[in-house]
Amino acid sequence: MPSSSRLRPRGRNVRALPVVPLALVLTGTAGTAAATGAVPAFVDRAAEAGIDVVNRCGAPPRFFIAESNGCGAAWLDYDGDGDLDLYVVNGNGLEALDGGKRVRYVADASNRLYRNDGDWRFADVTEAAGVGDRGFGNGVSVADVDNDGDPDL
Repeated sequence: MPSSSRLRPRGRNVRALPVVPLALVLTGTAGTAAATGAVPAFVDRAAEAGIDVVNRCGAPPRFFIAESNGCGAAWLDYDGDGDLDLYVVNGNGLEALDGGKRVRYVADASNRLYRNDGDWRFADVTEAAGVGDRGFGNGVSVADVDNDGDPDL
C-alpha cells in the first residue's frame, strides 16, 4: 500500500490501451446506429462498480462562478498493479455573507480515490491513501512532478 504522502506506481507502466478498442468500437457503431435509426445511450453503472462519489459542484444556477464549474477526475495507477484507478475532485460550496461582499467556504464533501480491483469493480481507498481532503477543487492533473517515479496529484 502506498504511503499517505505519495502514490507509488512501483516502476510499472500504466496500461492505457483498453481505451483504444473502446474508441474503435464507439466509432464503428456510430454509423450502424445512424443507419438503423437506433439511438445510442449510455447506462450509468457507477453504483454497481463501487463508485459512489457525490459531485458537489457544477450547478449552473449557483451565484458564484466557481460553484458552477464542473469538477475534475483523473485516471492513474495509484497502487502500481497496472490497472487504472480513479481520482475524483469535489468542489463543495460557497455561502454568501454580508449581502455577497464576503463568502464562506462550505466543506461538506471530499475528494475520492477508487482503486481498480479489475472486472469493472472499484474500491474506495480515499482514507487509506490519505487523499480525502475537503478543499475546493475544479480539476486535477497527474504527473511525476518530483521525478521520483510516483504519480503526483
